[in-house]
Amino acid sequence: SIEAIRGQDGTDEAYTDYGRQSTGVDAFEWALRAADLGAGELIVTSINNEGTGSGFDLDLTRRISESVSIPVIASGGAGTLEHVRDVILNGKADAVSVASMLHYNYVRTNHDNGAYDEEGNVEFLMRGSGFSMIQDAPLPEVKSYLVQNGIDCRYP
Repeated sequence: SIEAIRGQDGTDEAYTDYGRQSTGVDAFEWALRAADLGAGELIVTSINNEGTGSGFDLDLTRRISESVSIPVIASGGAGTLEHVRDVILNGKADAVSVASMLHYNYVRTNHDNGAYDEEGNVEFLMRGSGFSMIQDAPLPEVKSYLVQNGIDCRYP
């Protein structure tokens, strides 16, 4: 897993602890090192885009995908079906994490029963910035959209 934060200078640094702990290591160098050490795939999360619903970091994903010979899973930023398509086609991702699109609607509609009081994102999401940018999409809808756009995936 690579949790990357883009700095003001435009470089992407690898972080740990969900983007809380700086490593001082360039994300692309870490991707190459992880692949050389035998990683079977890389989950690349843009912490800058995580939870925003504003789309994936296409540059980050593409640069890593084009640098390694193992599958790259894009994470951080899913908000619409178009974002999923774009990170596959333009970001060269082999797979995509769309968790926010699948479960935020469930959290939004069930938060009043107290079941999610301990969920860290609920406060952020209930302020409106997170939910408003994320399109609810059940998995069959995501897969159908991808197939309709010429992207091979296990469907149904």
